[in-house]
This record gives sequence, C-alpha cells and structure tokens, in this order.
Amino acid sequence: MSEPVKITIPCEVCRDLAPLVQDGAASAGSAALVREHLQTCAGCRALFPDLAGAGETLPAPPPPDDGRVLRALRERINGLLLAFMAGGTLLGNLVMFSPNFSVFFLLIFPAVTGVACWLDSRLWRLTPLLACVMAFVPDYLRLLGEAQGTLRPVRAFVHAVRNGWLLWAVLIVLCLLGALAARLFQYAVKGEKSDETADR
Repeated sequence: MSEPVKITIPCEVCRDLAPLVQDGAASAGSAALVREHLQTCAGCRALFPDLAGAGETLPAPPPPDDGRVLRALRERINGLLLAFMAGGTLLGNLVMFSPNFSVFFLLIFPAVTGVACWLDSRLWRLTPLLACVMAFVPDYLRLLGEAQGTLRPVRAFVHAVRNGWLLWAVLIVLCLLGALAARLFQYAVKGEKSDETADR
C-alpha cells in the first residue's frame, strides 16, 4: 500500500489563508494545511505564532461599543453647535450695535436659532439666553464705566436690566421665530418624505 501524498502549500498561500484561519472563516482542510505548513516553516510561524501552537483560533475581537462611539460623536457635535451658537449670537450683537448694518440682526438671530433647532431639538434653547447675555454684558459694563465708581455693581445691574428688557424681549421673539421656521421646515420635509413612501 502506498503512503498518502503530503500536500504542502507555499508561504504566500499560507500567509493569505492564515488570517482566514484566525477568524474561523477557513475550511477545515485549509486550516489543516496552514497548520501543517507552520510546523515546518519558521518564517510563517513567526508571523502567526497563535496558529502554530495548539491549533486553536484566536477569539474574535469584541465589537466596538457603539453607544460609546455615538456618545463621543454627539458630544463633539454638541460642542461645535454650541460654538456656532455663541459665535452667531456674538455676531448678531456686534451687528446690532454697529451704526451701518444694525438691521441685519433681524436676520442673524432667527437664522442662528433655526440652524441650531434643525440640528438639535433641545440645545437650541440656549440661543435666546446667549443672545440676551451678550446684549446685557456690554450695557452693564458701559453703565459701570460711565458711573466711574459712583454706581455700585448691583445698582448698575438693576439699571442694565431696566434699560435692556425690551431689547431682550425682541431677541427672544426673533430666536423663537427662527426655531418655529426650522420646525415648520422639518415638518414640511418629513411630510413630503412620508407622502413619497406612501405612494410607493
């Protein structure tokens, strides 16, 4: 009786098949050929020491934690959105107090709030607060500077609130109009999409 012929594979084939054996995706015959080659080839054995041992495949790596990845992505997006809202409200306040372009603040505050509302259904609510604070601080500092020490900080605060409440009301209304426009636009887009899916 003749002995069974031993099949050997070249190193290139072994290196191509070894990752499949590690992942458990190779057939039993391919896995046997790879392990047999690794017993005789020191170069390939150095590349795949886990397969040259007991013949067990490595366990598959754990899947990435999707929740953690999504939380990190959400935090980054929220940080960028906050920076956008702060920059937009600062620009709106600068434009509002400039002598030449003051009318454009009527567009800036709704636009900033609308974009923020479109991107995040909760974080946009900070936009009116940011707008009012950024309008209040220069007025408060101006009152303190004009008083030159005769007006205490608390009294300056009260005067700034008395002077600024109407402006704050206008800023809040502008921001709410921007949020309302964003919600209506979202509704219109979602309504069209649901109509398209219903037609199909």
